[in-house]
Amino acid sequence: MFNNFDQFAYGFDMNAVPIEVTVPTGVKQRDELGQPIDAPQPVQHLVEPIINNNNPNINFQMVGGGSIEVGTVIWVSKTDSWPVDTRVVANGCTYHVTDHGQDFGAELTYYQLKEAAKN
Repeated sequence: MFNNFDQFAYGFDMNAVPIEVTVPTGVKQRDELGQPIDAPQPVQHLVEPIINNNNPNINFQMVGGGSIEVGTVIWVSKTDSWPVDTRVVANGCTYHVTDHGQDFGAELTYYQLKEAAKN
């Protein structure tokens, strides 16, 4: 049997940050002007890792010189049931879940995040 060292708790706890998670309902309400708005959901507070994974092999050359690396933001969670478009707030940044994959050996789920547009 594979010994996963308590779901890799040593690395999980070391990288964990406080995050706020809000699940979308799909139910729309209307504001005073009749425009659709999302129904409010309770915010869940968790302490789980948010990791910025830069790939040094993929970068874009800027016209003025220099380069920009492409990065992917990953949320590592012990819960496997967060749906797409779940809102995640960590370190003052707001993200939305775009995709996920599971690691059955570690009993963890990796959610790919996209930073939400700022108004």
